[in-house]
Amino acid sequence: MLNQNPATPVERFGWRFSPGDRVMASQNDCAREVFNGDLGTVLRITRRKARSS
Repeated sequence: MLNQNPATPVERFGWRFSPGDRVMASQNDCAREVFNGDLGTVLRITRRKARSS
C-alpha cells in the first residue's frame, strides 16, 4: 500500500481510492485528453448518490 494513512477511502470498480493515491489511465478518453498510460494523483473524492435507471 503506497498511501499508508488514507483519508475517507471509497471503493469503486473493485479498488479502493483515497486522496493522495497515484492512478494510471488504462483506456483512452480523447474528449478529456486522457490517454492510456497517463499518470495522476487523486486530489479529492466527491460522494454522489447513485442514480437509478
